[in-house]
Amino acid sequence: MLDKSPRLRFTEEELENQQVRRAADRAEQAADKADAAKSKLRTDEDRARARGEKLRFGKKDNSEPAKKPGTGAKRPSPGKTGQQNATGKIPRRESGAVNNGATTGGTGTAQNKLESERKAEKPVRSRLRFDGSATEVKPPGNRFRPAHAVGGTALAQLHHQVSTQNEDENAGVQAAHQGEEMAEGTVHTVEHAGYSKKLKAYDKAAKLERRADKANVEALFQQKKAENPEFSSNPLSRWRQKQEIKKEYAAAKAAASRSAAEGAGTVETIRERGESLLATVKGFVQQSSGGLKVVLICCLALLLLLTQLQSCSVIATGTLTTVTATAWPADDSEITKADAYYTKLEAQLQKKINNVEKSHSSCDEFNYDLGTIGHDSTALISYLCAKYGDFTLNQVKAELNAIFALQYDLEIETATETRTTTKTVRAGEYIGEVVTSGYCSCSICCGVWANGKTATGTTPTASHTLAVDASNPIVPIGTQIIMNGVLYTVEDTGTLAKYGVDFDVYYDSHSAALAHGHKTWSAYYAGGNGEKVTVKSTETVKVCYVTLEVTDFESILANRLTEDETELYDIYLETKGCRVFFGTPLAYDWHEDIVGGYGYQCSGTTVTTTNYLKVEAKTGTKVFSVMDGTVKSVSNGTVTIKNDSGYTIKLSGLKSISVSAGQEVTSGQLVGKVGSTGTLKIYLSYNGTYLNPYFYLGMG
Repeated sequence: MLDKSPRLRFTEEELENQQVRRAADRAEQAADKADAAKSKLRTDEDRARARGEKLRFGKKDNSEPAKKPGTGAKRPSPGKTGQQNATGKIPRRESGAVNNGATTGGTGTAQNKLESERKAEKPVRSRLRFDGSATEVKPPGNRFRPAHAVGGTALAQLHHQVSTQNEDENAGVQAAHQGEEMAEGTVHTVEHAGYSKKLKAYDKAAKLERRADKANVEALFQQKKAENPEFSSNPLSRWRQKQEIKKEYAAAKAAASRSAAEGAGTVETIRERGESLLATVKGFVQQSSGGLKVVLICCLALLLLLTQLQSCSVIATGTLTTVTATAWPADDSEITKADAYYTKLEAQLQKKINNVEKSHSSCDEFNYDLGTIGHDSTALISYLCAKYGDFTLNQVKAELNAIFALQYDLEIETATETRTTTKTVRAGEYIGEVVTSGYCSCSICCGVWANGKTATGTTPTASHTLAVDASNPIVPIGTQIIMNGVLYTVEDTGTLAKYGVDFDVYYDSHSAALAHGHKTWSAYYAGGNGEKVTVKSTETVKVCYVTLEVTDFESILANRLTEDETELYDIYLETKGCRVFFGTPLAYDWHEDIVGGYGYQCSGTTVTTTNYLKVEAKTGTKVFSVMDGTVKSVSNGTVTIKNDSGYTIKLSGLKSISVSAGQEVTSGQLVGKVGSTGTLKIYLSYNGTYLNPYFYLGMG
């Protein structure tokens, strides 16, 4: 951990994007908090040294003071930081270069340092910068180590032996020796009492630095999105881009965290301590008898052997810890069940959408506005493992239901709408189905206009005169219409629309008009005022609106994780839970060509289960074995391969098969080509239990 947090630089043009500006501001605030915590570590270190001077028998230690770094002094012991120069904060919004954060060794003067900083100012591509005086801050060292215990025991025995030899000669020497041991014990007790407090302070600073790192990565990601809007629409593309940014950021930070000079200083310190120990042992051996010399030499050899074994155990433990920390802790069968359960929820949702027209059969029209149904299986399992560890399906069902409810929001609404449409027809063309009613010239039908002329000033005639709505006529006055083989002319107007009537047919008697009632007739344009006429029609329809809003899946998961869980989640995503055990069946990234996933699928209004992946591929595409094993069977375009660990892979939909039953094959060996169906089915099982191949096969 560097004592000064990395900071980003953006140009004013880049900061015009509001998302980039907000992310950059958050990164700057996080870096300020981390630096404040690290500054507190240095303050506590200075106070601890001051207290240490007073602990030595109640008076200040008169030994030679430690030299400042850069003047040939020994490197500080683990758990303590060297003295550093404070530098001012460079404005974040100016474009510039990256300052190397590694601490420089040697005895350079202020002029040399200034010259070094001036050289470091030449522009580079990186946006990350480190304080020029930054040094490595290490956690408080552990007070007990096996190798140190062995060495300490040997020295204690030597010390006790010397004391015993001098005991009879001088009682004063013995008293002084006992007092020294008591004082040393007191110092050790005080040191151990403060160790826990120091460790907490360091952990707090480290935690804040991790937050600052995350904020920096997010700012870089937002800036990348602003430059490349096209990849932000695809969740998988966003995830991949963010992983690349994390790797680049980690590499830049690691390069500045420790210089070769620091490593050399550590080696030198170990060498000097080893020489001091050997000199002490050598002096005592020379004063000892022959038999004791042999015993001491054997003890020394054992000490060296134990030290080497300790180093080996640390390496082995570190490797196993790394693998364990990056692998999904849940059982493979539970992983497959959990993802399949989520596909079941999605399949049931698709079934409900597909069944809308049947469940709302009274509607005349259906309007669909649907988001895409689907989720990232790797992200889902990484989330569950980060949050629950070694989970079972029953333990996480409620969580899966909650996530599903947040991801999908289905709304089905119905509405009755009145619409007016227009169209242009020529003489003889079909106008459409129209609603008609009857009227006569009596006062009941015409009111104050009874026994009068039509709107055009003509006398109405049965089987000839038509009336249209005065405010919104379906056709203009004077238009000739043919209905039921009768030629009519539009000559009159009335209040028809509010009754849902297009044409009012004139009759000579009121009884005939009443007998007409409301009838739907087929109407044709016969001419009249011209060769063309614009026909208006008003209709009332019942519309069903189906809307499915889909929220970004990864955003939902991120909002439900704590900071520590998020770190695990990111690791699992990057490593895919260390579940990619096998090779790839196709020589390219085939994940985007999956047309049928493992688990539950919906076809029409039927939900079915599948225990394979269905991948779309061109006929003739080469298909390869994904593991070393034995071909168990070849039949009907299907090759089945099993390995010694109990895994079985079945590749179906093949032609031109190049292996035979009983043949030994290796991973990557050609087994056939995609057949005429243009699809490849992939089955994977372990000791008879089917697993989702998506998690375990490489993707080319």
